[in-house]
Amino acid sequence: MTDKNVVGQLERLLEPINKKLGVIDKRLDGIDGRLDQHQKNFGVINKKLDQHTRALVNIENTIKMYGDMYQINNDNARKLEKRVVVLEDKNGVEAPPELRLASIS
Repeated sequence: MTDKNVVGQLERLLEPINKKLGVIDKRLDGIDGRLDQHQKNFGVINKKLDQHTRALVNIENTIKMYGDMYQINNDNARKLEKRVVVLEDKNGVEAPPELRLASIS
């Protein structure tokens, strides 16, 4: 057997395998296309997620600011209440319960 005969036989034996590989290669190309589309979709989703994350951080900061303002206002109201109670006691004034600050524990 010559080298050409061996090469010819190998080519004939490998032909069905090459056909199957061709089919598999086409299928993989289709899958690659779908994966590319998914990758693009993930990019869009990540961009939206970043936008929402920034918005959420902004909301958290706003809520914290309102909480801090509430605490300051509550402290100031308690200080004012102490001053008013002293004046009421001195002058014998009894404030109605609906005008007193509710205590929060």
